[in-house]
Amino acid sequence: MIKNNIYIETYGCQMNVADTELVLGILKNEGYSVTDDPKNADVVLLNTCSIRDNAEQRIYGRLGNFKAIKDQKVREQEWLDEEVSIEFSNLEEPGLMIKFPYGSTKKPKVYTLFHGGRYKLPRRVVKHIESRQTPIWKYMPGGDGRMAKTLQSYKSRFQCREVFV
Repeated sequence: MIKNNIYIETYGCQMNVADTELVLGILKNEGYSVTDDPKNADVVLLNTCSIRDNAEQRIYGRLGNFKAIKDQKVREQEWLDEEVSIEFSNLEEPGLMIKFPYGSTKKPKVYTLFHGGRYKLPRRVVKHIESRQTPIWKYMPGGDGRMAKTLQSYKSRFQCREVFV
């Protein structure tokens, strides 16, 4: 189940605060989680009172702010969906063919990549490939005679270099 984030702002009287709590309870039962940052929200709700004109007028200014956030998110999604030409490098095992499943668990798209090969991939897939890392462990003798394993760092497994044709 995909978990959506919700952001709610409340303007006006105490009754609106109570209504907001009621709405949040319903949405949490439906799988939504609350966020304090509208930039992280999938859904934004503004709860206001039509009796108090000041509360109603304040939301119009906020709507402009939220539109800017939405436009920025759309630009980011378009940037991530853009296809780029890359040269793939397998830093650990250059001779192996690598298969990367990407997408939904029900029907992922599988990308087959070879070291040194050039591919045209969506930028979000490239970022996913480059995020794959191998942990570097250090083994030291422990006080009880057994070997103690401690994580030292991570090293990148793959590199995707953008190429311009």
